[in-house]
Amino acid sequence: MMLKYLSAPLVGIFCLLLVAPTLAGERGGPEEAKAMALHAANALRSLGTYAAFEAFQSPGPPFHDRDLYIFVLNRDGIVQAHGSEPEMAGENRLDYKDSKGRTFVREIVAMPDQGWVNYLYNDPLTGKVLPKQTYVVRVGDYVVCVGAYSEESESEAPPPARQPSRSLKSR
Repeated sequence: MMLKYLSAPLVGIFCLLLVAPTLAGERGGPEEAKAMALHAANALRSLGTYAAFEAFQSPGPPFHDRDLYIFVLNRDGIVQAHGSEPEMAGENRLDYKDSKGRTFVREIVAMPDQGWVNYLYNDPLTGKVLPKQTYVVRVGDYVVCVGAYSEESESEAPPPARQPSRSLKSR
């Protein structure tokens, strides 16, 4: 009889244990964004533009993971590929501004090698404007980008900063 009373809570706890990792891991972090951007940059170098852009816009791994996706811009700010919104390909986003009036696309396309650009952007999971930290890798005339959203509200957003880093690899 005691087993009867314990079985329902035990089943509930077991189900919660199965679901908890999924709930906790629905977002990719900055280090995962950086790793994906570097992987995508290598794919662009090895596959060429057409095959790489197709791969970046295809659903699923390795270029989609939870809320992480690839987007590629040319030096003029024109979207070449976009993993979350493929219909954006061909759009000029150079003067696009975040909710604070910051022209972050100009910062992204000006990245000389690789580094971070922080800005506010619409989160596809919540529909809210959230801080986004995007890792940018220059590959010739393109920048390959992957951004990680923060769960902080817009008012708690970290101050904008561009932190270029230098690649140790020779090209």
